[in-house]
Amino acid sequence: IQVFYSALINTDSSHLVVPVRYRSLASSIIPRGTLILQNSQGDTLAQKALSKNPAVIHFNRLASDSLILTLWDSTLTEYAPVSQSLYLSKSSYLILDTLTLFDTVPPVRIPANKRYARSDSIRFYLYDGGSGVSQNSLTIILAGDTLSKNVSGDVVSFLPNCYNNCELSVALRDYAGNSASSVVWNLKRREDGDSLILLGPYNPG
Repeated sequence: IQVFYSALINTDSSHLVVPVRYRSLASSIIPRGTLILQNSQGDTLAQKALSKNPAVIHFNRLASDSLILTLWDSTLTEYAPVSQSLYLSKSSYLILDTLTLFDTVPPVRIPANKRYARSDSIRFYLYDGGSGVSQNSLTIILAGDTLSKNVSGDVVSFLPNCYNNCELSVALRDYAGNSASSVVWNLKRREDGDSLILLGPYNPG
């Protein structure tokens, strides 16, 4: 969809401008995007890399043709590739509407260990291959109590306040608003009495 069009003079070639953005991408994450321009025969006319969000990509000296734009990211795999078809007129300067990548995949949390000493912090690895985990969304609930937590990189840790048959919930979402699956774990005291074991995950209820 074009948002601006102008005719160029003294040239037969055309100029295409493509604004690009990753919706809800955390500012600390650097994208590794690729925007490919192809003609109606499927030949690749140009390929541009982008490493900031948002970005504006320019394609110069293009011939009039039906064109296809494809945007994808090699590292942020939860952002689905997008394509757009357009017709570029002769001697034109065309600015398109913003081409937007969306993250539709929820984050994942995985226990770092299944067994812990009673004095140990319990740790979960956090993973999101898209917009990034929102630390403000992280909520740890053990036996009905919301616990304080420490987040370092892609690891969240907390000290338990319950040691036998305690239901544990680790809730989180990413910056795109995708919530992690609703599952729980069970923290139990082992027979030796000095260590804990984390069982699950289970569906709640």
